Amino acid sequence: MKSILFLSVLSLSSLIEASPLKSSVKNLNKFLKKPEPVVECKSDAKDDVENAEVKIMYPCSVWEDRKPVLDDITDKKKVYKSVDGKLLTDDEVKALTPDQKKAAEKKEMLEKSDIVFSKLSPLIDKNSDEKNDVVIRSRVNHTTGEKDYTIKLRPMELTDLSLKGLNDKLIKCERDVTSVTNDGSLKLQDSLIADRGTISCSQTIDGVTASSEESEKFLSANGLKIENAEPYNPIKSEKRSLRATDLGFAPDYMGVDAEGKEIKLKIALEKWQVPGLNYPEGCFLELSAKSPVGKMNQIASDLKQKFETKLGVNFDKSIVQGNKTGQVLKLMDK
Repeated sequence: MKSILFLSVLSLSSLIEASPLKSSVKNLNKFLKKPEPVVECKSDAKDDVENAEVKIMYPCSVWEDRKPVLDDITDKKKVYKSVDGKLLTDDEVKALTPDQKKAAEKKEMLEKSDIVFSKLSPLIDKNSDEKNDVVIRSRVNHTTGEKDYTIKLRPMELTDLSLKGLNDKLIKCERDVTSVTNDGSLKLQDSLIADRGTISCSQTIDGVTASSEESEKFLSANGLKIENAEPYNPIKSEKRSLRATDLGFAPDYMGVDAEGKEIKLKIALEKWQVPGLNYPEGCFLELSAKSPVGKMNQIASDLKQKFETKLGVNFDKSIVQGNKTGQVLKLMDK
């Protein structure tokens, strides 16, 4: 299969009075080079409207074969557990004395999660590609105790999304674009920007794993009603947070914030195993890093080179690149 590297361009959409959305975002339009209005987007000072996420797929064998190196460069997750190993809630941690808190603190190498997608019947197929335009995901992180419920609409244009009466802070839209040529070399920035890719918009509700009033509002505002959602078997996810400096990035690679503090380059390596298939069949390994749009081509190039050099692996052109959710759902539909 031909290999590509892709990025997911994220934006937080603001609540507006009219629906559908009609206003434009200067920054987003400039990036997409789309002449017609796209969507009105606003963000808090801490948010960057033009964010991207660089993603590269590797063979799952890297996860096991390079385990000693990965262990050395993994930033362990801090959690708190009782004497019998039970994960403590935030409220339970707050109730601990300083000495108790120190004793309860643990460092976990991996974040382990169960991810459940739901199959919808009948098919919701607005663009006639014989695929569901709605994806429902329920996720439980067994390492941190966090859980969430996400409804994703795709593919779509931002002007299709209705936000009236919704909590805009919970809405996230993304656009996937390819960033390397078929021979594995990086595309030029102009070529990258011209590739509009596919938009999806989603709403994530934290703290629940099932439909809620907020998620029903999101569907209803977009003219959708889910009556039958049949869950697939859980996908097993294991995730590492990698230290950028241990991969060879300079501490100030991302620059500094308004207070002069170095901005951290967030890098993750996540493995998904499709249920019912033996390893490595149905296994997906994704390396990712969050990036401002202006630096995405440089970060894509540097991340690929530094990861492969540190682990002694090569970019595998036989590995299918792109959206791992779409690939996983195809496999589970067989």
